[in-house]
Amino acid sequence: MISQVVSNVSAIGYETLWVTRLFSKKGRVKALKIDGHDPDDLSHLLTGKYPLYRVYSITSWEGEGVSKPHARKLVDYLLKQVEGLDSKYSFLPSSRLREAGWIFNGDELVGTPQK
Repeated sequence: MISQVVSNVSAIGYETLWVTRLFSKKGRVKALKIDGHDPDDLSHLLTGKYPLYRVYSITSWEGEGVSKPHARKLVDYLLKQVEGLDSKYSFLPSSRLREAGWIFNGDELVGTPQK
């Protein structure tokens, strides 16, 4: 996607900031400010002022005969690790989203903060 956007000056793509930096050798792309809100400022995302974001989900089966203890341990480990990720990855863990008023149904993110 980054290569396609770089090769066409009229193109617009949708990718995370971290990935655009990771693949910067493919060419320079610019992140779009929306209503003056910079996507590199995670406070804009956290408050719902920057409307474009990607959700990464982690899941495992539950229930008799389908749950796997190792899968549950992996999910728990990954959820814990995302809490301490370096800000260069532009990840916001669910705990911070909950604190900021994002809407969850159980553990599933279902809505942005109410304005």
